[in-house]
Amino acid sequence: MNRDEFKPIYAPWGNGGWYVLNVRYPSGAFGCVSRNYPDQKWRIVCDPRAFDKQPTFDTRDEAAFAEYELTAKTSSARLSPGTPMTDRPRTSSSNSEVPAGDRSKVDVLRFEWRIRGLGTEEYEVFGDGPSYRIELRFEATAYQRSIFNGDEIEWRRDVVAAVGLVWRSCGPDRPLPQRVVDEFNAWRALRHATAMHEICSQPQRYLPIAKDDPHFAPPPVVRGAHYEIGKGWTVHAEPPMPSSGALETPPPTFDTTEWSP
Repeated sequence: MNRDEFKPIYAPWGNGGWYVLNVRYPSGAFGCVSRNYPDQKWRIVCDPRAFDKQPTFDTRDEAAFAEYELTAKTSSARLSPGTPMTDRPRTSSSNSEVPAGDRSKVDVLRFEWRIRGLGTEEYEVFGDGPSYRIELRFEATAYQRSIFNGDEIEWRRDVVAAVGLVWRSCGPDRPLPQRVVDEFNAWRALRHATAMHEICSQPQRYLPIAKDDPHFAPPPVVRGAHYEIGKGWTVHAEPPMPSSGALETPPPTFDTTEWSP
């Protein structure tokens, strides 16, 4: 695929920068480009080369295509990096995509939302062996503290420290594969971007929404973790970050002019 044929599909990245949703690494992770560097040049966030050897680009599209070429060189890639999301097998959240009783055979990771309550959400994971559930905590409120059966030290260790983490609902002492965490973050970003695109592309159906409305902010990147009794949470890895330069999170807006459904 040449530069003219490649049409990148973007979704906001929680740390600043952009996921490239039709670029995939052999691990299953999405591509990601950013210009949150002192020189404001676009770079490939997960470029394996030393920082001083990494190429820079004048535009986001140039960086995205360079990352596409970088992943395309890996012949063992699980999916063709240029395959549009809509053409990939079993990536939908629809139950009809996977025959009943055959969910352990899904060849691409897939997630389904299950339940939300008391500062947490549960999702089911398909494609990593038999299906299982994961849980993430997005808040720790005063009300939740008032009904927590523990002292202040336990509250901070077990609940407050879990904000922004994702873990196995059953067997939280077992680590989550980093591939699952990366794919989950990218799936949430795509889900949010799709919803924002639907709103922005149909002004006749929705009331005007200010661009600084918090609903436009992409979901924060979560980190995988596991819990040890008496010790608390162990975080597996930090989310991918640029090699140098201070991060500057973009304002909570959605760029509809650059979205390709």
